Amino acid sequence: MEHRMGNVLGSEQTKNSKHTSTTSTSIQTPPRTPTLTATAVQALAAEIRDIHHALSELSDLRPGDKINSLLTRLVNLCVVPYSTEFVDYFFNIEGVPSLCEQLRPLCAAAEGELERFWASNILESSMGSQGNSVATGPPFVFQVYF
Repeated sequence: MEHRMGNVLGSEQTKNSKHTSTTSTSIQTPPRTPTLTATAVQALAAEIRDIHHALSELSDLRPGDKINSLLTRLVNLCVVPYSTEFVDYFFNIEGVPSLCEQLRPLCAAAEGELERFWASNILESSMGSQGNSVATGPPFVFQVYF
């Protein structure tokens, strides 16, 4: 079988600027078929990139429908138990370690906004249950025991 291959990569030197071709009688091996793991890892990386992109475009990380949906998607992806092979493959994808580093401060800021939101709601609720009186003592301190 004869295969004609032109200067596809532009790496061959030509005497003129016209397209040249070379003849080769070797048989080319088709590209390797991706494994199920590789396909799943690439899908996970793409999904996390999409979430990061959407989070980065938000002007505000306070709780709301959009932020809650994005963070719920991210958490649901991250709590799944993955095999060692899967995790190793994931973190060896170019750009993934950097992506994770960029997500951490976004998630931390969103968590801070969530804590502020619930602290405000708890305080407003406790103040509302006391009537319209103004608290004169020190602020409430809540301790949670698990």
